[in-house]
Amino acid sequence: MLESNIIPSCLFSINGFINLNVMNINKKSFLIFLFAFLLAGMYVTAQNPYRWTDELELLKRVDKLPEYRTGSYVEQFSSFAGTYSFLRKEGDKLVIAEMEGPGVINRIWTPTPTDNMLYFYFDGEKEPGLKIKFSDLFSGKVYPFTKPVCGNEIGGFYCYLPIPYRKSCKIVLNGPLMKFYQIQYRNMPEYKIESFSTDLSPEAKNTLKK
Repeated sequence: MLESNIIPSCLFSINGFINLNVMNINKKSFLIFLFAFLLAGMYVTAQNPYRWTDELELLKRVDKLPEYRTGSYVEQFSSFAGTYSFLRKEGDKLVIAEMEGPGVINRIWTPTPTDNMLYFYFDGEKEPGLKIKFSDLFSGKVYPFTKPVCGNEIGGFYCYLPIPYRKSCKIVLNGPLMKFYQIQYRNMPEYKIESFSTDLSPEAKNTLKK
């Protein structure tokens, strides 16, 4: 009887010691894995800085069109076929697009531009970082929204000037009606991006001239 009482007690003590150590090892392994994962994420972000001039160069590289771009995915806001639409109203204004970043707007298209103002709110700011007439996205009158990156042809009015944003972007129309439009953008979670500014660097200005 003595042995039968002692042996289970010993086994319980040994098993408890082993289980405790396994738990400690698993906890340490998890913390090490978590730390390595976070470092890897920081490394990926650090290794993928976004360059606005690279976007402009790609517009000229027809040979790059078939290439698959990693680290991003494309989405679009648009009016529905046969209707005029917006996401919601804010006062007497219409929110026509709202993106969570980081990302970049690559294309804005419409067959029906108006002279109503567009406001681009970057990164949750209360004041718009860009204010421009809807029509001046395509008219060539407002720098840097100039030809050939922006203009109009038989297929409608287009703007391919990249409009990047660091955290988010909301586009608001100051008008009662939004007709047909498309706003295409790329979500780029693995990139470090600075939000758009019309104050271009000398390098960006030279690239835009080419």
